[in-house]
Amino acid sequence: MLSIYTCGRSIINIWNKWDQSPVIVSFDEKSTPVWQIPFPAVTICPETKAKQTIFNFTNAYHQMHKVDNMTMTDDELENLMAVAQVCDAHLLAGVDYGDNFTEAAMVGRLRSIGPELNESLPLCTWRNIPVNCNTLFTEILTEEGFCYTFNNLDSSEMFRDEAIHDDNVYVTINVSSDHWSLEKGYTADASLDPYPVRVLGAGARAGLFILLRMFEHDLDYICRGPVQGFKILLHVPGELPQMSKQYFRAPLKQEVIVSVRPNMITTSDGLKYYPPNRRQCFFNSERYLRYFKVYAQTNCEVECLANYTLEQCGCVKFSMPRAEGIPICGASKIECYNNAEDMLLGKQFSEGLHDSVVENVHGETQCNCLPACTSINYDAEISQADFDWDNLRHAHRIPLNQVPG
Repeated sequence: MLSIYTCGRSIINIWNKWDQSPVIVSFDEKSTPVWQIPFPAVTICPETKAKQTIFNFTNAYHQMHKVDNMTMTDDELENLMAVAQVCDAHLLAGVDYGDNFTEAAMVGRLRSIGPELNESLPLCTWRNIPVNCNTLFTEILTEEGFCYTFNNLDSSEMFRDEAIHDDNVYVTINVSSDHWSLEKGYTADASLDPYPVRVLGAGARAGLFILLRMFEHDLDYICRGPVQGFKILLHVPGELPQMSKQYFRAPLKQEVIVSVRPNMITTSDGLKYYPPNRRQCFFNSERYLRYFKVYAQTNCEVECLANYTLEQCGCVKFSMPRAEGIPICGASKIECYNNAEDMLLGKQFSEGLHDSVVENVHGETQCNCLPACTSINYDAEISQADFDWDNLRHAHRIPLNQVPG
């Protein structure tokens, strides 16, 4: 009887352990060649949202607070309404902007008054070969306004047709990624130059070099605060970059060297028979997204936030995916869509905390955005040094009007 009792207790303990933790995380002892992992998609956003020589946001900001003596023209007011959506939210809180205006008008104004790609990225080198930056980078619209992205998928492969509209700005490279997928990697017949691109070895010579430029007379210290320069995000090709959440900075007059270490997580095919809430991840075919073809936790969170913002505000932010006929929030709804994001985070916290206490697992929230079963994280180690471009120009005897950056 004692033997039977001991065996029974052992069986129950093993069962409970499997029931609570059916998935074991292990490290592969076999190293993965760097050419089997795609080079990260690189998205760069200038902190200057409006060039002072085109639209002086500082003057407009002070004019807006002079209620009895405001001398802004209608054109300047609409520029202010557009730029206000990519500046710090607290600056113009409570300001009455009047009626909303269309996304096409706002996006067009952000593009016309902001830095241009060929101004911000005058020089690029890929695999130690100088390349025109316009052939590597393309414009993308994010919650931070216009940014420039490299090695991201074409919009036709990222978004479903429902989310693509003529009045928005998408990644357009006209290059197919037929020889790569996140779950299966590169195919055996992929060339040395597939898309997304990859490197053939480690080290700085095999990577990407970018010269970033910003003119001092165009800088604005109110919209985004005292730290000028660029935000940079490394992410998986196919993910919509969220620049306000994860990034590192490239300040002015600094050389920034980024050492990238990819961390790849794969899931055994044997776990496909487990429900997603048990293994705590989704395979791409299991989780359908309305606006995205590629499942990634980031894409899922963006879509969920867009749906929740529409529910709370009756519109979505200009950078969010949307279906035809869904209105775009104007500047008068800035506070509403910012509050909607905070409310959604609080709601998910409450839902997840309740279920985790009851079931001892990560609870299913309204968004239910579990990680992808195959995922890549690009960890960046950064070193910086002063970049003395003026003495470099004098050493090469280059006139100031001929300096590329």
